[in-house]
Amino acid sequence: MAKNILILNQTRMGDLVQCTPLIAGLRRKHPDARITLAVNKSFEEFARKIPHLDELVLFDITQYNDRDWGREVIWVTLAKYLKAWLDTLRAKQFDMVVNLSHSFLSAYMIKYLRIPEARGFCCNEEGNRKTEHPWFQYFFTEPMNRAYNTFNLVDIFGRGGDIEPVVHGLRVDHGAEDEEAVADLLKAQGLDKNELVIGIQAGSSIADRRWPASRFAELVDRLIENHNARIILFGVKSEMELAEQIYGSSRYPAKIANLCGKTSITQLIGMLKRCRYLVTNDTGTMHIAAALNVRIVGLFFAHAHPHETGPFSEGDIIFRANIPCAPCSYQVHCSNVVCIDKVQARHVEAMISGHIHTGRWEVPDFMKNLPEMDLLESGFDEEGYLAFKPLIRHPLNIETLFAQAYRRMWRDHLQEVREHPTLDSMKAITRFLEQHFIIDEGNFPLKAVQEKRKELENLIRLVSDGRMVSEKLMSVYRERGFDKPRIQALGERIAGIDNAIRKAGLTHPELNPLCDMFDRRKENFEGEDLLDLAGKTQECYRKFEMEARSLYEIIGFITEFLVGRRMEMGQAEVSSSRMAVPGR
Repeated sequence: MAKNILILNQTRMGDLVQCTPLIAGLRRKHPDARITLAVNKSFEEFARKIPHLDELVLFDITQYNDRDWGREVIWVTLAKYLKAWLDTLRAKQFDMVVNLSHSFLSAYMIKYLRIPEARGFCCNEEGNRKTEHPWFQYFFTEPMNRAYNTFNLVDIFGRGGDIEPVVHGLRVDHGAEDEEAVADLLKAQGLDKNELVIGIQAGSSIADRRWPASRFAELVDRLIENHNARIILFGVKSEMELAEQIYGSSRYPAKIANLCGKTSITQLIGMLKRCRYLVTNDTGTMHIAAALNVRIVGLFFAHAHPHETGPFSEGDIIFRANIPCAPCSYQVHCSNVVCIDKVQARHVEAMISGHIHTGRWEVPDFMKNLPEMDLLESGFDEEGYLAFKPLIRHPLNIETLFAQAYRRMWRDHLQEVREHPTLDSMKAITRFLEQHFIIDEGNFPLKAVQEKRKELENLIRLVSDGRMVSEKLMSVYRERGFDKPRIQALGERIAGIDNAIRKAGLTHPELNPLCDMFDRRKENFEGEDLLDLAGKTQECYRKFEMEARSLYEIIGFITEFLVGRRMEMGQAEVSSSRMAVPGR
């Protein structure tokens, strides 16, 4: 059991909020441990509101941004500061570190600190990257396979810390001091405690993710006209111009409190607690609101992906576009962000209006058949993972089918729960798909699924060959020593198999998550001991093969079950033993 734990989180405020369940889980699992959080100084005020911490260590590299010194002096000074900061941490003798950052700087920090147990992004003695813990390995493969990921960042952080998925939500310390901090603001704005208050967070860290100011202004006017709502505009100083556009475009400025750039974190928390709803892009403010149980209406465009960074809470909704290119790849800068046009102010106001009157998210008739808009409601599944259910039913596509299959497979294998999925777990997938998607003879992607399943079968054979060649290489080395011609020939066969695996992943995106995980595991290889490296290679192939077989089995079950349901409703019992899994 760990006694001295360091958590390194040097990203954005939203990521800080999202790591609070991990910290709470570590406290439950290691009740006597000392837990230290290392964070950028710019987020100090919020970090001090994170519960279960024993110490906060601030990293202040930005203090050197505005110096007028020459370039050489800046780097020397910066290096001295960095070494002194790291030496201070090293002296604390941590026995466990969880790195929630994903920069090479953070990886080098972890290496320098020489902490016995590391989780997350780090590097080896040569400075090459490696990733410790299966869930963090998955985390670094996900950006290239976003269509097939359904795990929220909070769940990934928790599993990476070996924390069981216990639904407690995000954590932020709040109390009377927040109310006191906003007393003058409330009085100045004339906000009554009985009024319907709706918050608006129009900015975001990436401009392409923002719903237009004109759309927000229209929504504000609709909410004021139809519900006599009071509106609070939130944001940081850099977003003040955006807030002014909304304020200036509204027909009811007297009903709007423009607090953009005018609140501390404590005041932000206090004002959010006064809101019944927050309409927001994908922002840190959204995650704070989720921690405060404010109902969230999220707007996710461009790179924003609700499954990754949606609110870790129950009963919130997310609007997004249902178009093939959404969400954008992280490597893409879109010159025509058409996804933003799919969500109109009347759509958002209609959902809020229904919730005000019924307390439920109910889709009005005029929105039920919008082919290019998705509407998702957040909740937690039977195992405690965050899950989004679609409120608008669309035809089932192959990406969704594979995404749900991967969700089951990764949960079983990354935590080494079981080798094969249970019948009940596969039935749960089919129930989810039947309930929330349109599945009929005209749109079920049967042919495409069968083709991909055939390619998966080929991939399983390829990986099995790799495992056997690795075993052969170890056998040859044990029996003959370094038989160069024989060892070289077997090594070339392994290289050829690995190239074929990479080609399969690039050719068939549905299979690429498996292939990327294989690559990520191989990055952790260290040393020059041939027998040791061959053994690690064999183990990588073995895990790949188990995961691929499991995915093959799940896809087969889903397909047979749904096709059977389509042919004759009521005869839905299908035994997994009828699935022809290669090698079984």
